Amino acid sequence: MYYEIFGSLYFVILLAHFSLLIFLMAYYRNELKKPFKKIPKSVWVSLLLIIIFALFLRITMSGRYGLDDLLWEHVRKANNAFESLGFSDFAHTGGHSLLATFALFLWNDTESISLLTIIFDTFSILLVFCLSYLLFRKKEISLISSLIFAIIPWQIFISGMGLGITSSVFFVLLTLTVLLISKELKSVELLVLSTFLLLWSCEIKIENLMFGVFFVFVYLRSDYRLKLKDIRIFLPLILIFFAPLLFWILNSPSLFGIESSVEGQGDFLSLQNMAKNFPDYMVPHFINRNGNFYPPFIFILSAIGILLFRQQRKGLYFLFIWLLIWFLIYGSYWNGVQIWRYSLMIHPVFAILSACGFYVLIKYSSDVLKLKGIHNYLLIVVVIFIVFSTFPVNAFLGSYNIYSWPSIKEFKEIDQKIEDDSCVVLQRLKYGRLENAKLLIDKDRTFIEWPTEENLFDYNCEKIYYFNLRYYIHPRPEDIKEYEENQELFFQNYKTEKFLSIRWLEVYEILGVNF
Repeated sequence: MYYEIFGSLYFVILLAHFSLLIFLMAYYRNELKKPFKKIPKSVWVSLLLIIIFALFLRITMSGRYGLDDLLWEHVRKANNAFESLGFSDFAHTGGHSLLATFALFLWNDTESISLLTIIFDTFSILLVFCLSYLLFRKKEISLISSLIFAIIPWQIFISGMGLGITSSVFFVLLTLTVLLISKELKSVELLVLSTFLLLWSCEIKIENLMFGVFFVFVYLRSDYRLKLKDIRIFLPLILIFFAPLLFWILNSPSLFGIESSVEGQGDFLSLQNMAKNFPDYMVPHFINRNGNFYPPFIFILSAIGILLFRQQRKGLYFLFIWLLIWFLIYGSYWNGVQIWRYSLMIHPVFAILSACGFYVLIKYSSDVLKLKGIHNYLLIVVVIFIVFSTFPVNAFLGSYNIYSWPSIKEFKEIDQKIEDDSCVVLQRLKYGRLENAKLLIDKDRTFIEWPTEENLFDYNCEKIYYFNLRYYIHPRPEDIKEYEENQELFFQNYKTEKFLSIRWLEVYEILGVNF
């Protein structure tokens, strides 16, 4: 009863919070535009072309998620919201789940959540442009940083997975952009709006609360004229929206503490974790051998930007604080294997820093060559270099896979090729993955869990198919071993013929029993 009441109340608070954000963004739209009025139209046209190009990349090259709860938790919460106007699962905050609910309401398919995160990721490019302009006031840096962010392969790949980390990046960028605008305009109203945005970002990822550090620095170094009247109006709303977050903050030790680690030891955040995560997860992820995730120039040019771009120290300090926050939270996280998705939170920093490096090289080259118009020509050369050093030419001419990943795509392709009333044999999977697989396969099909002592032909099915989900299980050695042993037993007991093979997923038709 308690959880039902809390779930309904929490859903209403989230809905009110998001609705207020939409209203305030629309109401203060003219103020939000003021810092960018001096930017020439040609720059906005260039940015629009970058965004269109980025959308093309995300539609054609983004990945899809598999059977893990990182996606399906939000699907379950959305279905629960349709049934009871509330959430029943409180393992994580519900901001992204509410956004997923909107997406599934418009189009009842998991692909709608993928489309949602693709849209958020595409608009994040605009926010990277705005944030870098507010930090450095250089339109060249803003354009280059937005282009780099747009074409980071790993950013593109994750954008279609429907994960909360993508919407988290968007709302953190929006929060910091509005915060810097409020500082420039000395606007209390926009400061409050940025506070509401920060709280919403925390509803997506609770650790985003750490970005409140920027609010302290900005407030102390700005001349806001905060009145008692403003406090009376906005403080109650801030407290209401903060109340659910306090629930997760107080419960986080039991939810994410020592017992939650894979090895069963270690702290949630610690320097020991960082010492392990850096060589085991961070370095292999960011500096992988084939360069599919990140083009090498990003890190080289980021270093040049840090070392040589000394004129705008405040902007660099801002990015350094962001880097520090990321390393404190995710670098020292107990489950370092998740760096593959947490890395998205640092992509805007890499994009802006490497853009600073490119700007320094363009400026120095222009000063040395001293040719008329050379600055613009060098900028064009940089753009061409960024695009074609990141992707080969064939990436734009045909199908190109950034990374091969077991996903829900394979299930959708197979769904049309097996009979609706057939029987489907699935091995037992842990952590809810079996139930998620059934949701993808289900129509009027009968599911049989293996291993079983019953004869599969006793179910009187017209046809029986076995789905090999070896690559969709949790990658624990003991889980893999158990799965492979049960699968070997299955093939010993039954005659099969491979029916379909689509990337990571294999389907076998069961023809008879081995005597």
